[in-house]
Amino acid sequence: MDWTGYSDWLWLDDDTVAGLPTGPGACALRAVERRPGHPAVTIDRCVGIDSEGLLLVEESKTLRARIRKLHKCVNDPYNDSHVAGWRYRYLGMEQHFPEDLLQIRFKACGSKDEASREEARLMREYIAEHFELPPLNYKRNWKR
Repeated sequence: MDWTGYSDWLWLDDDTVAGLPTGPGACALRAVERRPGHPAVTIDRCVGIDSEGLLLVEESKTLRARIRKLHKCVNDPYNDSHVAGWRYRYLGMEQHFPEDLLQIRFKACGSKDEASREEARLMREYIAEHFELPPLNYKRNWKR
């Protein structure tokens, strides 16, 4: 995946969420191993293995608010304010990808449309490699 312009991988925690941009942006969520250096988990996909451990790619016109909802859902099984966060809990993914081992990276964008194009680019790259969406994505974004 081409991560040009993205932040480093950051822990999905209150401090990270508080420091995110408030405007439009794109982001990715991944899971890492509980080993020194925290390498990404590997996930068997329809075609090949996802060595980056990606669980979700998304965009928002208000990145901080969107990721705050994701974070709350991941940590509260009764919160359903973010569909992917709700699915994470509903499917029991925390058993395989514990919430304390989730990381995000983001790219601030100048507009909602730019964020949407960035999400579409990442999804197209992922689909081209694995022939399916990341596990927590439920919509496709095919904008060119």
